[in-house]
Amino acid sequence: MEGTYIKRFCFATVNRAFIDVEIDFLKSGNLKKNRALATAGLENFEIFQSGLYNLLVLELKSSLNPGQFEYNLKTHEAKETDLMLALITHEKITGLNRVFKKSPEGDVLVKRNKEYSRTVMTLEIKNDPELLKEYIEVHKPDKIWPQVLDNMDAMGILDMEIYLHGYQAFLIIDSAPEFDMERDGQQWASLPGEQEWQHYVVKFQKVEPKSKALEKWKVMKIIH
Repeated sequence: MEGTYIKRFCFATVNRAFIDVEIDFLKSGNLKKNRALATAGLENFEIFQSGLYNLLVLELKSSLNPGQFEYNLKTHEAKETDLMLALITHEKITGLNRVFKKSPEGDVLVKRNKEYSRTVMTLEIKNDPELLKEYIEVHKPDKIWPQVLDNMDAMGILDMEIYLHGYQAFLIIDSAPEFDMERDGQQWASLPGEQEWQHYVVKFQKVEPKSKALEKWKVMKIIH
């Protein structure tokens, strides 16, 4: 599939009041298509919500990091660049660490296909420092089960990442356009080794142990 390489960075806030006040301003600015933001290096920008959690997904040109993007924003005198700068540097916004990437080869680049479907979900990890440390460890490239990665390919999963905000995990899935999580999730769960993997990782998750994967992970609603 045709695609481009970008760098993805995620931020989170648990303050709904803060993000709700900003949403109308964000929409009125039409940030996704703003020329000044594109010149500064913005490729894509989305905000997802679930309960009190807000996830901001920032995708930049492959040559940039957030610090360089911030510098570029400061060089433009526009309402939209000022808003974006204020948002990503706000004291209530926290940059997240990525703990899993489907294709870890190379650096932090992510291939974004021209056509794709995105699903974002969230799940709480048990409040235990040792379990959290182990959770991060088992998702490293040399620890993740090869069969789990093969299953992603079989289901048309183009890219998958997990980010952490304290004990809250955020899952970003980019898939083939025809993939539907609700429709295809059961088939995914039935693939070889998938149930064993879910049984293995449930000890980290603050969920009902016998829950299905789609019952544990809560889908986040896109709001911008």
